[in-house]
Amino acid sequence: MDVTPSTRRVSPIGVECVVYLAFGMPVAMLGVAWPTLRDELGRADGDLGVLVLAYGLGRLVTSASSGPILRRLRFGLASALTLGGLALSGVWVATGPAWAALVVAFIVVGVLSGVLDSLGARFLAVSGSVRRAGLAAGSYGVGATLGPIVIALTDSVAVGFLTGAAVALVAAAMVVAPGLDWPPGLDSPPVVTVVDHGRELGFGELLRTPAVLVSLGLFAAFVAVEVTAGGWLATVLEDARGIDDRLAGLSVGAFWAGITVGRLLLGRFDLPDRALLVGVVVMMGCFAGMAFVPDPLVLPLAAAAGLAVAPQFPTLLAHTGTRVGEALAGRVSGYQLIAANVAATGLAALTGVIVAATGPAAPLAVLCVISATGGALLVLAPRVRPVTP
Repeated sequence: MDVTPSTRRVSPIGVECVVYLAFGMPVAMLGVAWPTLRDELGRADGDLGVLVLAYGLGRLVTSASSGPILRRLRFGLASALTLGGLALSGVWVATGPAWAALVVAFIVVGVLSGVLDSLGARFLAVSGSVRRAGLAAGSYGVGATLGPIVIALTDSVAVGFLTGAAVALVAAAMVVAPGLDWPPGLDSPPVVTVVDHGRELGFGELLRTPAVLVSLGLFAAFVAVEVTAGGWLATVLEDARGIDDRLAGLSVGAFWAGITVGRLLLGRFDLPDRALLVGVVVMMGCFAGMAFVPDPLVLPLAAAAGLAVAPQFPTLLAHTGTRVGEALAGRVSGYQLIAANVAATGLAALTGVIVAATGPAAPLAVLCVISATGGALLVLAPRVRPVTP
């Protein structure tokens, strides 16, 4: 039977990819924009930690918001309104507000990003497609790569955040376009009951389970590496190494590009823990090397570090059931994301305190320590007994 253009349904995965690209841009641009914002506002290097904390706390507050939102609004409308708010936030940052207003702006960006992340996770969970999940994660990485590159090439913080605002507006228009074939049940959040040994384990009991603690620690370590590196590398390269701001910005873009390529390629393979440990060694070598290698080698080292970080998250997520037991996998997967957000926010902010106390090269040491911690947990994980029903 012929399908007329007016009744043809269109897969929304392309739209979701643009959404992920849009909310991947702001926080990645922050690290590259900070040296300029710092000088304009007369702030100290370590104050970047305040903005990272503001963003992270905002995102944490709304990281599980899709259920309540979808009880009141349809998915497309909720996404469009949030993207519109993200665009306004980008314009706000681009206008160069005072310090207090900039902190508020990044709280708002974090809140809106958390909503989009939660809605996106809902879409991917309902669609049940590994391919879609890979495309979405890769699109977030594309946004995180493009944002710093735009600022580096134009040498303008305003142009970068206005470009991000424009992308968010395009995504907002796309997500409410007619004819999108959203997955059934997207607007009806289910009630999930997780039972182990015939009863539901309490939160306190979960935290006393060694397998769960190791799993939470793994996500905390490797997501903290990703966020801390993306936020602080530009400051390290410009202030500790004296590298040109354009090369520093491109190096941050190369780091996110490495993560993007790695997620799209390596993230599709079921890598063994031994391969993840090799990645830990590579990322530690790259971060340590950035302290002393010649300037032209910094960019490829940043890209290699991104490649090494990339497969950790998707592979660990896929192996959750193996580590903690299949009975707890669904519930613990949510706690892993919360642990990742808390650790990434806290450690990236703590790095600001360390920078203020010791100097702008400190983030490289912090990254090596966090990476080593993640490696130790990878070695420990197979030795901890999972929970079995």
